[in-house]
Amino acid sequence: MITYHPDYLYSIDLNTLNNLKIFKEILKTETFIKELFDNYDKDKKVYGSFSTSHFDKYNTFQFPLDETSKLYRELVNNITPFLDKNQNYALQCWFNVFRKDENIDWHNHWLPESKVWHGFYCVHVKDSFTEYKIPNVENIITVPSKEGRLVFGKSDGDFHKSSPWNDPNLPRVTIAFDIIPYKQLRSEDYKQYMGRSLLPFK
Repeated sequence: MITYHPDYLYSIDLNTLNNLKIFKEILKTETFIKELFDNYDKDKKVYGSFSTSHFDKYNTFQFPLDETSKLYRELVNNITPFLDKNQNYALQCWFNVFRKDENIDWHNHWLPESKVWHGFYCVHVKDSFTEYKIPNVENIITVPSKEGRLVFGKSDGDFHKSSPWNDPNLPRVTIAFDIIPYKQLRSEDYKQYMGRSLLPFK
């Protein structure tokens, strides 16, 4: 395990999954969701890719993907030890497919009081990277991408972005997720999230 910042940001390199199979499954699923959802051009500057712009309308693990589905258990096994044992959690999961000159710019996810965890799994990433601005940390933290790398941390006021993708032939593919306490989903402020494609995280 790599600790990029104590009690905040980590990664684990997995060798249990076939990333080539996952890559092919995700690209096939991308064509499917393009048939389901509206165009995303108005949000391209925010999200960077079609699949990312519709992150709240689907869950990666609800598709019948043989190899990709194995990632769910890896997330549970590796991240659960970091979570509050007195809370139940839901999983929101989407995939990012960035083609040449595409990336997602600086953004955040949930408010600090939500106690959400966020992360991503590197499927096809080459020499790309993700940058983090963490509260009360002066320098930007750079997390190098590596196929099979699981990156996760608290969604506690940080901002992060991915590097622009330069390969004209194959896209950069990652699988991203939020791990959300049930308590937050039941609160008045977050009832709008109940319509999202959430799965139990356990």
